[in-house]
Amino acid sequence: MTHFHPLRRHRTREGARALKRNRPAGGAMHKGRGAGVALWVVCLMLLVAPFPIAFHFYHRDVLPPRLGTPAADTVGIDLAGNGFPAGSGAAPIVLAYHDIGTDSSSKYTIAPEEFEAQMSALDAAGYRSITADQFLSYIDGANVPPHSVLITFDDGTSGLWTYADKILERHRFTAVSFLITRLVGTNQPYYLTWRQIAAMQDSGRWDFGSHTQDLHHRVRSTPAGVPGAALTQRKWLPEAGRTETHAEFIARIRADLAGSIDDLTAHGLPRPALFAYPFSENETGDGDGTSQDASTVVHSLFPVTFVNNAPMLTTSRRQSRNGVVNRIELTDTDTPQSLLDRLARTTTIPITDDIDLANAARWTDEAGNIADITVDGRTVRLAAPSATYARAAFAPRKTADWVEYTISATIAGLDPDANPTDTIAVRTGSPEQILVRVSRNFVTISRGAFSATEPLFESRLAASDRHRVDVHVGDRSTDITIDGTPLFSQLVSGPTEAATGGFTFAGDRRSTADPFAPFTGVAVLPDAVS
Repeated sequence: MTHFHPLRRHRTREGARALKRNRPAGGAMHKGRGAGVALWVVCLMLLVAPFPIAFHFYHRDVLPPRLGTPAADTVGIDLAGNGFPAGSGAAPIVLAYHDIGTDSSSKYTIAPEEFEAQMSALDAAGYRSITADQFLSYIDGANVPPHSVLITFDDGTSGLWTYADKILERHRFTAVSFLITRLVGTNQPYYLTWRQIAAMQDSGRWDFGSHTQDLHHRVRSTPAGVPGAALTQRKWLPEAGRTETHAEFIARIRADLAGSIDDLTAHGLPRPALFAYPFSENETGDGDGTSQDASTVVHSLFPVTFVNNAPMLTTSRRQSRNGVVNRIELTDTDTPQSLLDRLARTTTIPITDDIDLANAARWTDEAGNIADITVDGRTVRLAAPSATYARAAFAPRKTADWVEYTISATIAGLDPDANPTDTIAVRTGSPEQILVRVSRNFVTISRGAFSATEPLFESRLAASDRHRVDVHVGDRSTDITIDGTPLFSQLVSGPTEAATGGFTFAGDRRSTADPFAPFTGVAVLPDAVS
């Protein structure tokens, strides 16, 4: 390529002679040429000077500054995390954020000052963050510190570097960012760059997971179809005039997910084990099994996945066995107090010998609503004045990981004329749920849901208006003792981590004019102190 040079001269013989003829005496020509050279240099410098500056600010390998946010106080906030009994919050709770930034109309962008206030509240309330590896260890059976949270961010926006990182550093918190890897470094300065990601990884505060390579958008399965997530819905192929086949769909999403893994590892990051579903759409109800097949592909590559679906379920190993963990999603309407309140509602309850049974809000009926019961000390009475059947589960979401405990109660009021029956169920919500149904002179033991049980054992009892029932929930078996006599033991048939759960009381009566038989002397004893 030929480049223009301002000082280039003709070097022909004729040009040299002409130059010599026209050169002024006394060196005037030399002085004039020097002035011209200087003028050219000044012009050239003015022309190119902006480019190094622009390169410095816009080159993706140069780190922009992290911005500080003033520390927030917690005056006026009810620090609920400090009010839980010892052992509460054994299961970590997962928080889901998107972006931290200013001047945004999106509800998913939280102002830096508000994020700082929320992190200050978490810190002051005694919560601590855990890493991706610690969360995976919890799913595999390890314990994490009480009141642990896994802080996550979807999409991989630059607000994580600019604002969130310094706030996390101040509170000694860690976080996980789920990246749409093909968008990294694009649409600057909206998305993170690989250089920022590397610095975040090196800080020890950040782990990175997949949010797909490039499937965070919606597609139509027919020209007039309703748009759905590209990860869980087959798309219309306009050039072919048809919807992609199931095989094409599987190949497309598998290639994308594998590509996201390759993108992360190619930039020196560990292979991701965590995945967040775009739009939280892991099940679309498509009717043809497409979303279920997509989930199968996802889980073949990532052992743990995340969604933000209501109602928020307490994190538990049992709930996470299908590979899907629900998160608390935070938006710009959340405050430090609302965050702590939401955490309190999903904090697990420990197995203790002084458990608070009187909190009526913890008891739920078969529809998941607050159960109609009364609790007087250690006596639980089913109410339901217009029904002949009632059920009350004790905090089923908060006790989903319960195991190695004994639930005891005396079923009283077994009147021979009214002939009521009561049921104590353990491992509530699991496929290994055991139901012990007791009447005045008979016991039936079964397994499964209340609506479809598998009979296991039945026996006559000495007729009495009360029977003491002790049910021990062990790691490998459920053992039933009635009136001090060991009566039956049932081994867990499936994975033990799927066989955990708390307890449920249920009652039948002949008519609404007859009372339900009360559960008296109710006690819960963990194996450690039994």
